[in-house]
Amino acid sequence: MTARSCRRNRHGSSPNYATACLYTSSIEVGRRIKYIVLFVFLPVYIFGQTRSAVTLSKIEDSIWVHTTYKFFNKVNVPSNGLIIQTSAGLILIDTPWNDSLTVELLDSAKMRFNQDVIFAIITHAHDDRIGGISTLYKKGIKVVGSKLACRKAKELGFEVPVQVSSADTTFVIGNETLELFYPGAGHSVDNSVIWIPERKILFGGCLVKAEEYSDLGNIAEANLNEWPQSIQALIKKFPAVQTVVPGHGTWGGQNLLKHTMDLLKQE
Repeated sequence: MTARSCRRNRHGSSPNYATACLYTSSIEVGRRIKYIVLFVFLPVYIFGQTRSAVTLSKIEDSIWVHTTYKFFNKVNVPSNGLIIQTSAGLILIDTPWNDSLTVELLDSAKMRFNQDVIFAIITHAHDDRIGGISTLYKKGIKVVGSKLACRKAKELGFEVPVQVSSADTTFVIGNETLELFYPGAGHSVDNSVIWIPERKILFGGCLVKAEEYSDLGNIAEANLNEWPQSIQALIKKFPAVQTVVPGHGTWGGQNLLKHTMDLLKQE
């Protein structure tokens, strides 16, 4: 029975008039609620926010890639860092884009691993690497970086990491060993990489490009002359590398180093 037929029968003899009208009203209310719910959630799909702002992807036992997203020119750009589980606590390699995403990452890591981040390394001073450093300091987390990264952070107005003693520094934290290595300028003057020798994992950061990218991306502060030499330095120093994690996009193997070299030859 429709609302129109309900009105027609108002003065008629149907004993079910009240029930029919109540039923019809419920249908109309249900339709309105459906449209309201659709309206509320529609912008989520229109603006592309169909994935979580923070994801954690396991690449090996106790080694995870954290990925966060930020819109640039209507494109949702992913940015990768690492979380390393150790017997002493979590190590964070690079922060998400900003403080709010960093809070979300720290909360997610705590929930998943039942451990806190106790130590962080910044590979260079762009917002996709250092944007959440204030949150780390507020949480009492020690943050370190190379001399060049510390200098650049100060220039750009970020809080400054603790400067490591050399451009090639090894850290032993709990049961994990990792190395901060500066191969030379490339994407930026201060871009360092992280090597995890026991796992043969290289976090190349923004110095290394994922295979799905057909160009070098942001080269506003790049040194295109030195970048090829810096990639060659990685190939020479880490010949046994099995997994290479770029700053953006999909991780792979040594093919990512070759791919980056091929892109550099196009410039």
